[in-house]
Amino acid sequence: MPTGSRIPRRSTRASDSERPDGFVGLSSGPPGKPSSGSNGRVVQRQGNQWRPIAPPAKPPPGKPASNTKFDHTYDEGDAFDDVSAYALDVDNESQVMPGGGVALTDEQMAKLDKFWSANGVKSATQRKNLVKTAFTRGLYRDPERLIERIVELEDSLWRAVNIQDIDMGVLVGRFPRVLYFEPDFLVEKLRLMRDLLPGVNLRRVIERNPQILSMDATCTLPAKMRELSVLLPHTDVIRLIELHPKVLSINVGGKVAENLANLKALMKTAGVVETAVELMVAYSPRLLTSDVTGTIRRRLEQIEKVSPGTFRRYSDKPATLARLLCASERSIDRIAYLRLTRSEDVVAEGKVSSEVRTGEVGSPSSVVDFEVVSGGSFGGGFGGNGGSGSTKLGERKINSEIRAVTLSAAEFSERFPDFPEWQKAYEKTRKAESAEAVRNGSDAAAKRAVEEAARYIRAAFTP
Repeated sequence: MPTGSRIPRRSTRASDSERPDGFVGLSSGPPGKPSSGSNGRVVQRQGNQWRPIAPPAKPPPGKPASNTKFDHTYDEGDAFDDVSAYALDVDNESQVMPGGGVALTDEQMAKLDKFWSANGVKSATQRKNLVKTAFTRGLYRDPERLIERIVELEDSLWRAVNIQDIDMGVLVGRFPRVLYFEPDFLVEKLRLMRDLLPGVNLRRVIERNPQILSMDATCTLPAKMRELSVLLPHTDVIRLIELHPKVLSINVGGKVAENLANLKALMKTAGVVETAVELMVAYSPRLLTSDVTGTIRRRLEQIEKVSPGTFRRYSDKPATLARLLCASERSIDRIAYLRLTRSEDVVAEGKVSSEVRTGEVGSPSSVVDFEVVSGGSFGGGFGGNGGSGSTKLGERKINSEIRAVTLSAAEFSERFPDFPEWQKAYEKTRKAESAEAVRNGSDAAAKRAVEEAARYIRAAFTP
């Protein structure tokens, strides 16, 4: 396609012979002259009368319609003129490689990177992958064809199930192969998905996991949903998919079933029953795709180490358990900080625990109910009832592990200004302990223990 040319568009306007008698519009009346009373404006029927419609407002002179990405609307076509600035001049003699593909120069790669950035691909890693793809795929070296495919894709999503305002930069960045899909075939697939997932926000699902567009909606997708319903008989599978579409990209009968069995075995060691585990998964489906025997197990051990008995106390609150396990290590370090540095203010059942005061981990019964009160202008509290101290006006006490973990980083640092420095030192100690556990084999032994217990659990519910 020549540089700077526009994509031809098929007119959807009805011909004069197809218009009803008495139709009033831009094309009625003598040629080249707008109809009487319209003054060149589009008109719309209101009841038995036709009224003029004001033309769309234009942006002020000198101000572009969008500062971040191209305008992909069908009515304008200005985006195709702007694309000419990103056109690549490939030298067939020096750049085309014998085995196929093109060796792009640094300048050409920089142009493509700017092109994808202008079209909403914010992730530098995704842009790098798209530029790398351009070495072997001709489509990704032609900005004009790319814009044409993006427009076709956007139109297919709208025609199929009326998906609007989807972030095309996210869609293409996460799944570049989507630009190769045939529009009509994609429309049929999306309509089948709408039947399989009624009431689901398909725009959100597709943005989070564009690979769903490559699945067979007549066989693969229904089979995965059926397997999930067998693994989680008391869970709304459609809602689970909406919350975490990535679960569809993983082998449900293999990896997902294995993760669920590992999670049940792991939580059993903490005193949590299997029914509560299924509710945990319903609240946080990402547990099904996480490294249960590795990352999740270490999170549980980290929390139990600094606050023994936490998961047993919250065993009747599955949502809280799920949020604790999905928290970052830095967030979990807050529990250790409040335990170790605020120990002089810990109150357990109305009595100060000497074991907690000295920073030593005591038995679970001695630290079940407690409250840390930082006092002064920071205030707070941690766990249980009772305690003394003050908080700022309007501030809530940090009266539980979950409150400490879910509090925003800015608010926690404001209340405890010394936490960032303390956390850096504590993180070094924690990582050193983890490395030692890997070296002496205790980490691998704990992992094997969970996997061994999970074998018997999986045998009971494997489809």
